Amino acid sequence: MCGDIFTDVRKIKSPGSLIEEPLPITLVTGFLGSGKSTYINRILQAYSGRRIGLVVNEFGEVGLEANILEASTDDIVELSGGCMCCLLRKDLREAVRRLLRNDAGLERIIVEASGLSDPVPVQQTFENARFGRPVQLESVICMVDQVSFLEHRVDFEILDHQVRTADFVLITKSEQSPESAALLEEVLGELAPQVPKFHVGEEPPLALLVGVDTSFGVDTTSGNRQEYKHESGVQQLWFESMYPFDPERLKKFFSELPPGVVRGKGVLYLANKDGKKHKFVLQLSGARRELQAVPWKRGEVKSNVVLLIGKNFEPQQLREKLDTCLTEPGVDLVARNWKRA
Repeated sequence: MCGDIFTDVRKIKSPGSLIEEPLPITLVTGFLGSGKSTYINRILQAYSGRRIGLVVNEFGEVGLEANILEASTDDIVELSGGCMCCLLRKDLREAVRRLLRNDAGLERIIVEASGLSDPVPVQQTFENARFGRPVQLESVICMVDQVSFLEHRVDFEILDHQVRTADFVLITKSEQSPESAALLEEVLGELAPQVPKFHVGEEPPLALLVGVDTSFGVDTTSGNRQEYKHESGVQQLWFESMYPFDPERLKKFFSELPPGVVRGKGVLYLANKDGKKHKFVLQLSGARRELQAVPWKRGEVKSNVVLLIGKNFEPQQLREKLDTCLTEPGVDLVARNWKRA
């Protein structure tokens, strides 16, 4: 999975003071027939006005996915002839490059893995390749078919692996097999206890899982932010401070986050040698924790901004814990640090 949030830090170097935001990548995995295409359709329909590229892996002799997915052919790069995580890994890179060449204004790319593919090599594809602009694998969503998962995992070990390497698990077809719900949840809990799991139709808003909503963007230079319009029951914590975070305390804070926190973004100002030169852009998606080190701009005010979103957690308690992570706790820029829907 993601490793240690403070040891696996990526540094972004850009010419001058212009820092290009990474293009977010969403990877949708899951066994054959688990509902990947249906869920991707839902994403495309929900954000029909957004510039979203789509890479579809064809499996078999007939290109069924291009007919199933309701998107224009200009948005689809079909990869035929095998599994994209092995035989077609180079083609996966080229598919992303092709999308970027065709539309420099893309806001996100969604990749659908084949049902028999290993998600890990697919994830690694985005870690080292050059695409002409920075990219970031922001979330890995694994679809699990409640009707057939327990049966298929006996013969196909890849099912367990797909679950373990996901940031979120979405359980489909729950209404078709209610009697298997308890056993399935027990098995999934043993396979990946740290991964948030939801039944399709009961999961948080798409913006939490896919991250398309622009209100998640953090700009510490403007002094303003967009209010996140969330659904009932969704909670958020907004935290700002001029004082730097103690790295060890903050590391412990993130290691103890409650499972209800499913998404987060932020800009971290750390009280160490690296923190003097770089701000650390936080991406939290399910069990994934990533930091990207970006040079402070000349004259930029050093400060912390943290946004955490999810359900079934206590924002005020988290705020107090974050406050103790500061080098001088108790003083924040903003008093309106949390809201409950």
